[in-house]
Amino acid sequence: MGAFETFFDTIVICSILFGEKGVKISRWVYVIPIIFAVGPELNVVWTLGSIALAVMAIPNLLALFMLRKEFFRLVKEFFDPKNQ
Repeated sequence: MGAFETFFDTIVICSILFGEKGVKISRWVYVIPIIFAVGPELNVVWTLGSIALAVMAIPNLLALFMLRKEFFRLVKEFFDPKNQ
């Protein structure tokens, strides 16, 4: 998926969840890293990218942890011989 599609998807999701204010915030979330990436050395840019990746991964890991009981229940139900 290209950067444009990702940007568009984020805008749509933010508009659904948070309205126009969320759209403005999500636009700045995409613009600010570009401004910071222009000046510093390359290793600083890679470090900022790694931090951004961690910031995206932490909520997903938290959601997986919170859904673990439901996941194991569905797996058990799927592999139950009675259902086949």
